[in-house]
Amino acid sequence: MADILDVVDIDELRHQVRQKYRDVAADPNGSQHVHHFHTGRAHAVRLGYALHPLSELPDEACEAFAGVGNPFFWGGPKPGEKVVDLGSGGGMDSLLAALWVGTAGRVIGVDMTPEMVERSRSIAEKMGLKNVEFREGLIEDLPVEDGWADVVISNGVITGWETVISAAGLVDVELANPIDAFAGASGEASAREFGTLGYSIRAHRPAE
Repeated sequence: MADILDVVDIDELRHQVRQKYRDVAADPNGSQHVHHFHTGRAHAVRLGYALHPLSELPDEACEAFAGVGNPFFWGGPKPGEKVVDLGSGGGMDSLLAALWVGTAGRVIGVDMTPEMVERSRSIAEKMGLKNVEFREGLIEDLPVEDGWADVVISNGVITGWETVISAAGLVDVELANPIDAFAGASGEASAREFGTLGYSIRAHRPAE
């Protein structure tokens, strides 16, 4: 089987992904740029997010959510834990994690789209959350200290997981809850063609 790097121009792919999520950051509801996926609070509920603490987030914090799974399928992180959110996008998962871990914990969201990072930072500041920050970067070159995280979550990002988990010393990786995340979206036909499903993904430090 050919290596993905042999058949895909990674720089061009990143460019296209950044452009798509720039559109989402500027126009979350797709009124000017039609998105091929669902966005927003109602989409999160359909993916199985608990109504609380989702209800504690303002609409602005949810409207650019474009996940395909629910990293909190197993429940939220524990108070005091340190969480890294890979491909944090509009920031909703990071903000929810920040509510769960409380003031004794900390959350770092990492995304490669500057407009999404700035949007997330602005919302966190408006919410007065001091325990969450957003960093621009690639998962393959993660701007987070090795071994820092207790929990790593992601919502639609797979590339680079092995490197992050290994560096963090996280061995308990969970993948569950397949869901037809594109049903009813403009990209549904393509998702059907490739058998695309959303999964809940989480890794955490093993209990001592």
